[in-house]
Amino acid sequence: MNFIRDKELALRFQSNSVPSQERFFYFIFTIILTMIISSPVYMFAFYSSPLSKWHICIHVLSLVIVIVGTIFCYRSNKSGDDKEFIERYISIAFPTGIRTFFIMLPAGLLFYGAIALFRETGLPHTASIYDFIWQAIFLGYFYWRLNSLIKLASH
Repeated sequence: MNFIRDKELALRFQSNSVPSQERFFYFIFTIILTMIISSPVYMFAFYSSPLSKWHICIHVLSLVIVIVGTIFCYRSNKSGDDKEFIERYISIAFPTGIRTFFIMLPAGLLFYGAIALFRETGLPHTASIYDFIWQAIFLGYFYWRLNSLIKLASH
């Protein structure tokens, strides 16, 4: 793997000598790095605002689901024709993300509406266990759907 020598990697791609598994590792490391850099934990390190424990828990949960979901998708693709994983992942994830959003939007309104209705103090004003649960449902559905579509595309 090339961690710093990007030109060498580009030349390896040019000569078609980067195997599928190594491409997957570049992909997953890019996702992890992007999530860490864009995390509220990292962003709030530069500000004086305190983070709640739920912000951190939600971010860790998201990181775990993204990594595990991506690994499941990779394995599904590998058990099929083992071709074009990154192309399939990125391409299929786009409409799957839109579909997930439109399915989860009314579900989220019902979820948070029920919490606001049955909770004496209404919705919490900061991250809470409810956001943790919702993030698990949202990302869980997205990766379940994405995995099933990558299976379909690779078989």
